[in-house]
Amino acid sequence: LNDELNIVNSEHVEIIKFVIANRWGNLVFETESLSSWDGTHDSAPAASDTYYYFVKYKCKLDGKEYMKKGDVILMR
Repeated sequence: LNDELNIVNSEHVEIIKFVIANRWGNLVFETESLSSWDGTHDSAPAASDTYYYFVKYKCKLDGKEYMKKGDVILMR
C-alpha cells in the first residue's frame, strides 16, 4: 500500500499542474511542483472514496504541453 500519491517524473518533464478533486469536483489538492498528495483535505484525513487526478506537464524534448487524467481510490 502507498501512503502518498506521487507523480513519477523524469528529467525530461516539467510539471505545470497536478490537481486532485473529489467526486463532486471539489478541489482536494493542487500543486505546481512534484509534491505528493498524502490523502488529506483541509489538514484532516480525506474520506475513503474515488478521487480524480489531472496532470498538465511540458515535455522538455519537444516543448509541447500534455495532459493526463484518471481516477484513484483512497482506502483507509
